[in-house]
Amino acid sequence: MKKFKFSLLFILLSFLLLTLFSCNLFRPGDAVFASEVILENTEVIRGEEFTVYVDITNTGGQTATQTISLDFGNNTGVANESVTLSPNETARIELSHIVPDDYDLGEVEITVKSDDDSDSITITVIGEPPFFKIEIKEIQSEIPAGQQLEVLAQITNTGGESGKLI
Repeated sequence: MKKFKFSLLFILLSFLLLTLFSCNLFRPGDAVFASEVILENTEVIRGEEFTVYVDITNTGGQTATQTISLDFGNNTGVANESVTLSPNETARIELSHIVPDDYDLGEVEITVKSDDDSDSITITVIGEPPFFKIEIKEIQSEIPAGQQLEVLAQITNTGGESGKLI
């Protein structure tokens, strides 16, 4: 009788495991892409391109492909890249965007998204810094010993912000 109970238990367990595997109820987890934003400079100049580096890791149990996208403030999907990763594989990608010339100065949130995760960081949009163009208009040809040099110059700030010339 004990032999019969053991055989019946073995058959029931075998049937249960076979059912679980055939119905995909007991399989490794789906692919899950986790992201981490890496930014070298938290200030970006209006009208110029900036680049965000993103480490993407597949923390799930299956190989998959996902599109990673960059949101800039309220502008969604300003840059995208498709990534295929095996389980536990990590890849670094670059996403770039040009800040519009008329974008408001100040802080803006940028977000990188996968199908499963997102990571955000705040950056500051600044105007083009001051840049001084110096043009010498007139200069003395000879300077006697012990005398000062007199120069007539025109200085123009061709940058995008006010500034001081020191």
